[in-house]
Amino acid sequence: RLARAFCYFLFLSGSFDYNVIFLGQLLPASGRSDMVKPLAVVFNTLWVLGLWAYVRVQIADPGKLPRKWHDFVTSAGDVLAVQQPLCAWQPGFATLCSQCNWPRPERSHHCSVCGICVMRYDHHCIWVNNCVGFNNHKYFLLIGVYCTLLTWFTFLTSALEFIPIGLKISTWIFCGADTGWSVVEAVVNTCFLIGSLCMLQLGISMCMFMKVFFTLAARNTTKVEDAMLHRIQTTFNPYDQGNMLANVSQIFGSPGLDWLLPVPPC
Repeated sequence: RLARAFCYFLFLSGSFDYNVIFLGQLLPASGRSDMVKPLAVVFNTLWVLGLWAYVRVQIADPGKLPRKWHDFVTSAGDVLAVQQPLCAWQPGFATLCSQCNWPRPERSHHCSVCGICVMRYDHHCIWVNNCVGFNNHKYFLLIGVYCTLLTWFTFLTSALEFIPIGLKISTWIFCGADTGWSVVEAVVNTCFLIGSLCMLQLGISMCMFMKVFFTLAARNTTKVEDAMLHRIQTTFNPYDQGNMLANVSQIFGSPGLDWLLPVPPC
């Protein structure tokens, strides 16, 4: 929960730093008031979409086994082919969960944190305090898209302001030069500089996030399956649809504008 609270803090502090300090004070003071509205529209659109995706991935059912599956297993009885879980692909077969003692669909795995089996289980994410699976995988990936765009947009558009601020603070620290700022200006500018540097670090981290999880999505492989592939040293994937678009569509649904929104896949 602390990790989740920290993420909310980043969302709120980033919004304050950009909207109140940068757009509200620094940009108008430098004579660029005409840029405030367009920058505010882009920033806050990305911010709302990123927060929307973040909330959705938390509150959505990640893909626990539905009632229909339990009814199907009960009605099928011994007719249902159930295998013991192996460190290998088992397409077309249900596997028996040793913790739940109940058959689960292919690609499902047990989450030891949540205590449930999740369909197309990817991993349990401490940053959202939820599993990532069949029902919320799309929202999880959209967090990466919007937060990557948001952090780099924030960092690059504010660069013309934080670079001179950083130079002034550096000369004050190392050379003792007077910045000419009042106490309030010094606090505001220092907070803005720290926020901008945090955006740079977050932007780099989000790029790494995108590389890892979108590479897996492009191969129609989950994180737990990727770990299995490394253990058995193979690249074969029976769920590979043949191309990146088809593989990503397994998570995002049929290509359309809804890909851009944290709504259920069509």
